[in-house]
Amino acid sequence: MAKLTKVNSKGKRRPSCLGKIMIAFAIIICITAYSEAISGKKSELDSSLTTNASIRLAAASDTAAESSTAVAATQEQTTLTPTIQAIKASPTITLPPTTAAVTTTEATALTEAVENTTLESALTKAQSYSTALNVHFLDVGQGASVFLSTADDTLLFDGGGGSASSYTVSYLHNQNLIDLEYIVSSHYDEDHLGGLVGVLNVFPLTGTVFDGGYATDTRVYNSFKTYISSHDIAEVVPYQGQELDLGAAVVTFLAPDNYNHKEDNDNSIGLRVDYGDTSYILMGDQSSDAEADLISSGLKLDADVLYAAHHGSRTSTSASFLDAVTPDWVVISCGKDNSYGHPTEDALSRIQTAGAQLFRTDIQGTIVSISDGSTISWDQDPCNDFTPGSDQAATPTPEPTEAPETEATAEAIVEDEAPEQTYVLNTNSQKFHYPDCPSVDRMSESNKKIVTDTRDHIIAEGYVPCKNCNP
Repeated sequence: MAKLTKVNSKGKRRPSCLGKIMIAFAIIICITAYSEAISGKKSELDSSLTTNASIRLAAASDTAAESSTAVAATQEQTTLTPTIQAIKASPTITLPPTTAAVTTTEATALTEAVENTTLESALTKAQSYSTALNVHFLDVGQGASVFLSTADDTLLFDGGGGSASSYTVSYLHNQNLIDLEYIVSSHYDEDHLGGLVGVLNVFPLTGTVFDGGYATDTRVYNSFKTYISSHDIAEVVPYQGQELDLGAAVVTFLAPDNYNHKEDNDNSIGLRVDYGDTSYILMGDQSSDAEADLISSGLKLDADVLYAAHHGSRTSTSASFLDAVTPDWVVISCGKDNSYGHPTEDALSRIQTAGAQLFRTDIQGTIVSISDGSTISWDQDPCNDFTPGSDQAATPTPEPTEAPETEATAEAIVEDEAPEQTYVLNTNSQKFHYPDCPSVDRMSESNKKIVTDTRDHIIAEGYVPCKNCNP
């Protein structure tokens, strides 16, 4: 009968070859159980190892029970009892009886396989976040553009308006960019799309364009689509929850559940970017209605950084959306002294109440965020300036002309003492709107007229108020 111990030349008992093998396999099984407890699931290797080692350990245990040497059995029980008890305590380990044999070569190979698998997994994770995720919030004036780069991939989310195209291209050149992997067009408004057309004409796109599943009839939209089709660029309309690898980062599309919303702004694509333990949410021009849809979608929204929708419009960045995202930092992209009054007092008040730190491109220019997978750092401190934008600064006041004052003139002056407000007139439809009304974004530039006047005077000139924003 095989023995688990033997007496050496000095009369001392030592584990026999079989005893050593049993100890080795007990250690291997403990390593396997510990690895499974951490990972939450067994790999094929772990499954094979557990079954194989359990069978052989049971065989050795049966042999030990039949041993006629009481001293040997007692010593072996003392050596192996803690290990065997730990194995039996694991819910994933079983010990079926068998008479199969095992060799030291098999034990060594199995031990090395477990160790190598664990080390390879840890090494891969460590290497994934050895380089930073850089997120550049570009100062493109009254528009939006975000450039993301890892050691392996690049992505441009919107490009600003056509007037900012040269800046966007120059900035990317300064980042030593040679080509782009991905472009995401949140929607087809000129202040988001115009710059992308310029970028596509300069930087080769090696990957895919992601854009919305709806159409519009504007010059910039037609230019964008014509370039994509004429250069055989892969184009994908993303679905809600679709994921994309950006190096070690994971991008999740917060696309709308459909592209048939009444307002084109609510067809905007948003992005969630996860890099290790850090996260960003990038919004297009979604209204609070679209934000509510995202909240009810069940998608994960809690994030460290929020790129606010619609440049800080009063109809976006709702309190409920801020509660869902709980951002530590909010970035607003808008133009200095823009005619829309962005960012608005309403949006800024909600952000301040949420306790988030504030960055603004109209005050700070381009802002860069760096994530190492654990923490986020910035190239500058938050401005935390919650002063709303002026909706009158961009509209020059005409020089007064001297004219003889008549009774009628005096009456007109009295009438115009009513509060003035900046409005956007549609000279084609004869409607007037608040500057941040979604309808303004779809208005042709040739039909758009920005004025600062009283509501009564504008109506007297033949214009009717928009039924959506009710100015």
